[in-house]
Amino acid sequence: MGSSIFMAQFGFIMSGTFVFYSWDVMEPISYVMMLGNFTVGMWFYAANKDELQLITLRQMLAKRFARGLYRRKGLDIKRVERLEQEIRELRELLHKSVY
Repeated sequence: MGSSIFMAQFGFIMSGTFVFYSWDVMEPISYVMMLGNFTVGMWFYAANKDELQLITLRQMLAKRFARGLYRRKGLDIKRVERLEQEIRELRELLHKSVY
């Protein structure tokens, strides 16, 4: 979804610059578009209260939904994440010791 928005904006700027108008007209429009993209992106990550990471929107929303469900059921998610990290580390140690 994000790349299609990027390509649409790129097409709009290129067609406006080289076909319909000139760079003098499109330059302020492109700066406003960049500011809007930055503002929406920062608002989205601030609303999610999540660190910046390269995952899909679907994964991010699923993770947020799961956290809310865990919180309602009374599960300590930070403890679960620590235990999962410990399991991963132990599996790596076992994997290294086997080979």
